[in-house]
Amino acid sequence: MDPDFLALRRVLLVDDCAPVRASIKGMLQQIGFKLIYQAKDAIEAISICEQHALDFILCDFNLGDCQDGYQLFETLKSRQLLHSMCCFVIISAESQRQIVHGVIELQPDDYILKPFTFPVLKERMVKVMKEKMALRKIFQASQDGDLAEACRQADAIIRQQNEVQLQAERLKGELLLQAGDYQQAEIYYQQLVNQRKPVWSKLGLAISILQQQRFDEAERLLSELTEHDETAVESRDYLAQLYFRRGNLKRAFDILQYVTQLSPKNIPRQKTMANLALLCHDFAAAARIFHKIAGLARHSMHDSAQNYLNHARCIIDNANQQAPIDRANALGHVGKLLDSLVKRFSPELIAFDLQILQVRLLCAKGKLAEAKQLLAKYQQLTEQEHHPETCLDAAKAYFETGDIYGCQFYVSQLRKQLDKANFLTDSQRLLLNTEQRRYEALYQQLKQLIQQATEAYQQQEYGKAVLIFSRASKEMPTNPALALSLLQAMTKCSGVSADTLPVARNALSLLQSAPLEQRVQERFKQYQQILSKQYSQLQNTQRG
Repeated sequence: MDPDFLALRRVLLVDDCAPVRASIKGMLQQIGFKLIYQAKDAIEAISICEQHALDFILCDFNLGDCQDGYQLFETLKSRQLLHSMCCFVIISAESQRQIVHGVIELQPDDYILKPFTFPVLKERMVKVMKEKMALRKIFQASQDGDLAEACRQADAIIRQQNEVQLQAERLKGELLLQAGDYQQAEIYYQQLVNQRKPVWSKLGLAISILQQQRFDEAERLLSELTEHDETAVESRDYLAQLYFRRGNLKRAFDILQYVTQLSPKNIPRQKTMANLALLCHDFAAAARIFHKIAGLARHSMHDSAQNYLNHARCIIDNANQQAPIDRANALGHVGKLLDSLVKRFSPELIAFDLQILQVRLLCAKGKLAEAKQLLAKYQQLTEQEHHPETCLDAAKAYFETGDIYGCQFYVSQLRKQLDKANFLTDSQRLLLNTEQRRYEALYQQLKQLIQQATEAYQQQEYGKAVLIFSRASKEMPTNPALALSLLQAMTKCSGVSADTLPVARNALSLLQSAPLEQRVQERFKQYQQILSKQYSQLQNTQRG
C-alpha cells in the first residue's frame, strides 16, 4: 500500500497497558502510519473520536474496570462517531465463546487474537483498509440513506468478480432486508445458497422468509443455522422472534435465555427477555433479569436509572403475588434500592419515576388512601414525554389507585412511543396491549358488579348489596363513590360478615382523607354515625 497514503491516515490505538501500547505503536510506525493517537480507556478514546475523524481504530477488548472494547464500539456506532470509511479492529487475548459471539454480533471489521507479530498485524490492517476502499461507494450511499444506489454500487462490484465480491454480495443482501424488500431478498439469497456461498447467505434466506410470515420454512432453516458458530446467536434471535409472533412466549423466552448465555452484553436482548418474563407473569424472573441488566450496563451506553427502576418495578409486581410476610420483605428491599438509586442519579431527573414508585409501594402495602393523596398532591396529567417503562408504571399506579382516566392517559402516551419495528418494541407493545386488556376486563367486571349491587339495593336486598359492593371495593379500593355506596348499604343491614369489616374500614379511611363536596360530606357523616353505633370495630374512625 502507498506509504504516502498510510502516512496521512489517522489511527487510534486503545489499550489499558502502556507497554503494550508502546509495542503496537512501534508496529504501526513500521507499517507506515504517522498520525497515531493513543488512549488508555474508553473515555479517552471517545474524546479523541469527538475531536478527530479517524481512519482506523485498533482496540483491545479488555480495558480495565470501565467500558470494554465491545461497549466502546457500541457507543461509537450509536453516537455516529465512526464515519463510513473508518476501520474498527478488536484485538484481544480472549478466545472465550461469550466474547467471540459478542464480537461477531457487533461485526467489527476484524478481530485479531493476541499475541500477534508485525507481519500479521500489517497483513490484516492492509487487507481491511483495501476492502473498505473497494466498498466505499456502497458504504457512502448507505450512510446517505440511498439504499437503491447502494445496491447498484454493490452490483457493479459483484460484476467485476474481484477479491471483494463476497463482501459486496453480503452487503447487497443486507441492503435488501434493510429496505424491506423481502421477496427480492429471498430470490437473491436463494441464488447465493444454490451457489454454495457462506452460511450467512442461508441466514439471509431464513430472515427474508420469516419476514413474509412463512413460519414453518423459516423455523426449519433457522434451526439448522443454530449449529454453526457464525450464526449461533443471530439464528436463535430470529427463532425467538418467530415463536413470539406465533404466540409461544415461553419458548421465545427459553431461546433468548440461552442466547444471553452465549452473548450476555447485548442489553436490548436482555430487556426483551425481561419483557417476555413479564408477559409470562414470571415477575421473579423479570426482577432477576433487570438486576443483571443494571450490572451489565454499568459502564456502557445503556447505563441509566431506568435499569434500576425496572428492577424495583418488577419486585413490586412480584410482591403483589406473594404472601404478606414475603411481600413485606420484598417491599423493604425496594426501599433500599431506591435509596441507593438517588446516590447514583440526580433525583430531580427521575422525580416523576420515584413518585410513581412510591405510590405503587403504598398500594402494595395496602395504604391506598395515602397513595391516592400522594398522586393527587404531586402529579398533574401533562403531555410531557416520559420513558416507555415510566408510562407503563404510571398506568399501573393510576389503575391501582382507581383512576381509570389517568391509567388510560399513560397507556395512550406509551402507545405513541412504540412506533419502531424491532423485537424489543414488539415485546413492549404486546406488554402494553396485555395490560390494557387486563384493565378493560377488570373495568367491565367492576361496572357489572356496581350495577348488580345497585339493583340489589333498590330491591331492598341490602345484605346482597353489601357483599357485591364489598367485592367491587376490593378491586377498586380508592373510588370514593364506591366507598360511599358500600357504607350506605351497610347502614341498612342488621349485620355484615367479618370479611366486610376491613373493607369498610378502608372505605371510612378513604373518605376521611378525600376532598368531598358539602352534600357528600354530610351523607358520609350520617353513615359514619350510624355505623359506629352498629359496629364497635368502626367506632375509632372520626372525620377531622
